Amino acid sequence: MNPTLKAYIQLCRPANLPTAAADILAGAAIMAGVPATQPHYFTDLGERVSLMHIPPFGHFLAIVFSSILLYAGGVVLNDFFDSDLDAKERPERPIPSGKVGRFSVLWFGSFLLFFGVILSFLMSPRSGYIAFLLAGMIVLYNWKAKHHTIAGPIAMGSCRALNLMLGMSYYTSYGIKPIYLLIPLLYIGAVTSISQGEVHGGRKGTQAFAAFLYAVVGILILYLAYEAQGNWQLTVGVLVLFYYLVGKPLYKAWKEPKAENIRKAVKWGVMSLIVLDAAIASGYATPWITLIILALFPLSRTLSKVFAVT
Repeated sequence: MNPTLKAYIQLCRPANLPTAAADILAGAAIMAGVPATQPHYFTDLGERVSLMHIPPFGHFLAIVFSSILLYAGGVVLNDFFDSDLDAKERPERPIPSGKVGRFSVLWFGSFLLFFGVILSFLMSPRSGYIAFLLAGMIVLYNWKAKHHTIAGPIAMGSCRALNLMLGMSYYTSYGIKPIYLLIPLLYIGAVTSISQGEVHGGRKGTQAFAAFLYAVVGILILYLAYEAQGNWQLTVGVLVLFYYLVGKPLYKAWKEPKAENIRKAVKWGVMSLIVLDAAIASGYATPWITLIILALFPLSRTLSKVFAVT
């Protein structure tokens, strides 16, 4: 493969992109409100909806690709804003290694964000406005908030919350329940807090607080699945898988908070968001939707063996 092309692909962090698609699937599943034991669709107000009210599937695919473009644009700009720091701490990255130019990366990331927003606007004004807010939050995180102990995790968690909301916007005629947005906000906020020790190591307290937030997120998902009268037993099963995947690396990072262990905890935290999204969807959608989301995990895992997650 051409080294320059490979560098641009590396900037997009392909292993992370399935997590963006998983957010959209989970958001759409919530808004469809399909309890696993019921054959009909429901709004978040409990009103039964005919299947004929489902928007065209092409709109859904467009929102998925919009989310992927926005995510890719965000991680590309991450390298642009961190290029000076990477020159000292991660000289193998595409910009400090000289594989791509810094301002070429700026243009590339900006175009990805721009087309991600435009694609959402083409589907519906609501999707477009959410994508615009998401793009703004992505820039704010990379530009100012990233290296702030508190603002960084909140901004990154907000990005994931907005991405879930983007998935919800597929059903344009329904309202959005803010409580669902707490799940990615808390979870990704926790992962981002852990990631602040990726280079120089972290503190046990950070890992302990992250574990607490992981537990809160699980309880919240179980409560919402039970409230929706969905297949909460399936939700329990998916959550067990989730905690199995994130538990061991997080415990190791807590026990010995050196940079290597923290990077592994972050890597599994990011990829396991797919499983968390599957747990969210399992309370509302048929098991097939849950399995489709889970199928993104081995894809992400395979790509992570070739491309860095963090």
